[in-house]
Amino acid sequence: PARTPSGHMGEGEADAFTGRDIRFTTGGGALYAIFLEWPEGEGRIEALGAQAMPDARIERVTMPDGRLLDFQRTDDALAVALPRPERGAFVPAIRIEGAGLV
Repeated sequence: PARTPSGHMGEGEADAFTGRDIRFTTGGGALYAIFLEWPEGEGRIEALGAQAMPDARIERVTMPDGRLLDFQRTDDALAVALPRPERGAFVPAIRIEGAGLV
């Protein structure tokens, strides 16, 4: 939800990123979600809720190192239980596997 200005050299006017700001990419048959800041509590991805993507089926959510993550998909969002950040940790990225995602 952070607003970023359009045009060149506008970074100074951009809102600060939060744990609700997420970018996506695909690879190897999976969808990756990269949080731009560690979320407080669980990670919520509204773009992957059942209302937003009714034909998608989420089967597995892991960290890039393969650790399984608990998740729950509701009408409003995909909620993911992320591990607590370690000191100096990068922002979290998760691998999401299932039908209709890529």
